[in-house]
Amino acid sequence: MSAMSLRKKIARATRHSRAQLSLGIGQLRPEVRERIPAARDALQLEAEGEAAALLIPLIRRPETAELVRTLFSAHADAFHSAVDKLTSAEPEQAIWAAEMAWFLKKIPAHAYGLMARLRVAGRYDEAVVIMNEAVALFPRDPARLIHSALLNADRNEG
Repeated sequence: MSAMSLRKKIARATRHSRAQLSLGIGQLRPEVRERIPAARDALQLEAEGEAAALLIPLIRRPETAELVRTLFSAHADAFHSAVDKLTSAEPEQAIWAAEMAWFLKKIPAHAYGLMARLRVAGRYDEAVVIMNEAVALFPRDPARLIHSALLNADRNEG
């Protein structure tokens, strides 16, 4: 698959997922939405939430974990290089994981918005994985304290 066809495929899926994300955001409790306006706005702009299901298994697998972690700290050139390496093995999964990693790197709110979506869905273990990545990437971001507290409260209730 050529780079151009991958880009087209990503663009098409991203448009579809934006609509899905808007529905997911609408299901958040109002008090949660009020606490995370930046996450909500970032998600509505360009986040690809469906990639979480692919990103998390890739982080957990020893053979792909290091490549995915590299994506989280990559510059644009390194990002594309890592995508090439990943796509040679598992094109479908890798490209989505790479896209999500890049979104999380560009905008901290994507990490928190995705985590909030996973929380609402009751997928706490996956939300913790994303939270840990976000904390490692953005240790001084005050929003992480809010999201960490919300996640802990939800886990204790669940």
